[in-house]
Order: sequence, then structure tokens, then C-alpha cells
Amino acid sequence: RTRCDPSFKNVSSLISTLRQEQLTFEKTEEKRKNRELLSQGKRLFNQGNYLDALHTFLRIDPNSEEVARAIIDTRQKLKIAAEFHFKEGVKFFVEERLGEAISEWQKTLELEPDHPNALASIEKAQNLLQKVKEIN
Repeated sequence: RTRCDPSFKNVSSLISTLRQEQLTFEKTEEKRKNRELLSQGKRLFNQGNYLDALHTFLRIDPNSEEVARAIIDTRQKLKIAAEFHFKEGVKFFVEERLGEAISEWQKTLELEPDHPNALASIEKAQNLLQKVKEIN
């Protein structure tokens, strides 16, 4: 026979109930946070701030079809924007505006770090710029 205060008899069921309430609260809080991030990401996307929108969407639980679609759409917009800056860089390079070309290609890499030609183009323009400086 144990000597236990009778008020502690149902403590284990009380603890179980409290744990369940805590889990429910955490799930509700996570859903609220995800809704806020989704809303913020959509605002950024609509403002044309695709890079910040992507970073925001990536902070959300990706199991939502809406979030997955938002990430895909944002990555497509980033790819289009990166290609625009790359072509601007080519235009500036052809016009012998090397500093501006390099700047555009750096923007390309910010938007699409794995762009297939931007890094090589920057190096080519920097080498050419260095040769021009050596001549002058």
C-alpha cells in the first residue's frame, strides 16, 4: 500500500491531457504562421520581388499544394528575370560597356546562381577590362 495524497491520483491522465492540448496548440500556431508566410510571400511575388518571395515560400511547410505551386511559379519568374539580365549584359558587352555588362551578369547570378553562362561571361568581361586598363 502506498501513501499518496489522494489529490494526485489522476495526475497521469491530467498530464496526458495537457500534453495533447500543447500539441494541438503547436499545430494551430504552425498553421497560423504558415498562413502569414504564404500571405507575405504572395505580396512579395505580386510586387515583383521574386527572390524574397521564394525565400518566404521556402520557410513554409511544403506539403501544401498551394505552397508547392507558389514555389514553382516563383522559380519560373526568377529564371525569366535572370535571362533578361543576362541578355542585357550581352547587349552592354557588345556595346563595350563592360562594367554595366558585369553588373547585369551579377544580377543574373543573384536570381539564378546556377545560370550556365553568367559566371564565364563575368570572367571574360573582367579579363577584357583588365587588358584595357593595362593598355591605357
